[in-house]
Amino acid sequence: MISEIKMKLKRLDLYYFDKVKNAALSYDEHKNIIEALKQKNLPLAMEAIEHNWKNSFNRFKF
Repeated sequence: MISEIKMKLKRLDLYYFDKVKNAALSYDEHKNIIEALKQKNLPLAMEAIEHNWKNSFNRFKF
């Protein structure tokens, strides 16, 4: 069961990162998360994570 889920997630990753624009946006969002963590700014990090999650789901819409 877990291997089936992993396979589906791998396909989803490949689809997602096949779109160069999506990969660049995701990269920038992750960079913001890392910067907030480096600054030890938890509220900013949480905001950046939430922003990334919401945008990721929106980018997956077909």
